[in-house]
Amino acid sequence: MAQGDNSALKRDAELWRKDRERINCWSYSWINKIRFYNLPKKWSENNEVDFAGFGKAYLDHTEKTRTISPRMEIFTDDILCLYIKYDPDRVWDIHAKNRTRTVIKRCYGTDEIMIALWDIKRCGTNRHDLLRIKILDDKWLSDFEIMKIALASIANGAEKYMFNLLRDNYLTKDVARERCLAVSILPWLNMDEAADILRDLKTNDVNQWVRDHAEWAYEVAMNEQCCRELYRKSLQENDPIKMSAILQQIKPALTPAALLWKNLIWVEENEKNNIPENKVNYALRASYWHNLRSKLEKAKVNSRDLLKYYRGENMDSHIMSRLAPWWDVAI
Repeated sequence: MAQGDNSALKRDAELWRKDRERINCWSYSWINKIRFYNLPKKWSENNEVDFAGFGKAYLDHTEKTRTISPRMEIFTDDILCLYIKYDPDRVWDIHAKNRTRTVIKRCYGTDEIMIALWDIKRCGTNRHDLLRIKILDDKWLSDFEIMKIALASIANGAEKYMFNLLRDNYLTKDVARERCLAVSILPWLNMDEAADILRDLKTNDVNQWVRDHAEWAYEVAMNEQCCRELYRKSLQENDPIKMSAILQQIKPALTPAALLWKNLIWVEENEKNNIPENKVNYALRASYWHNLRSKLEKAKVNSRDLLKYYRGENMDSHIMSRLAPWWDVAI
């Protein structure tokens, strides 16, 4: 009996050895194939307990080795985006420590992990709320990065949640820099309430810095509203010439946010059957956005290069009007 057990153990050990050799020789195309078929996401949805356990083990290994293989960067990003539901602080810490790796981005430039964090249905705990606030509180987030966070909330249909977060945590603060953070986000929210607050701030706020920033943001909000409505009108247009005319009309005013809301508006109008079946129009729109994409990613917004602005303040060393610690000024 003992001899039989030993034979079985040796056989299993040999099989395991061969399996390990095969695993070590895998081409990483196998991992990419798993991603292509979206298997990690389906696994996390259909068997949460197993995914949570294996996800934790994978992140344990990642932290232990302190490195992510270049060939595993995209796969790791997938796991981080899914596991953020269970342990947001740990996932964000790993993400922050490995920012040099390749990360998945949406067409409008927002990291996929930020999109995952702003999925309120999956990430709706108090821990997720605290992490979102912690990220926004980073004093060195440029207005460009703040815009991408706003777009993450919009992509998840969480505009109302973002608005409430700003109202409860920033707009009522005595510190001007906190109100300016809210002002940097409000123009991207397609909400009448957001525009109303900007209209009030640009006239009535006690701080000149906030008033100036709100005036700029209000103009951006009105510009975004007009561009959205005109683009919606272009989708409903059957005549290719008229449609092209509308697209050219809004072209100089488009911002990076257009790379997101163009898709949202198309979905809305398509569900209402408001888009004529016209192959010429489809081709014109596809060419239009293809040619604009790289330009819009770096486009100025109402004459501002958002990468150089922090909560409405131009941080160009040659022209900035406030020196550190301006962000700690009470009013």
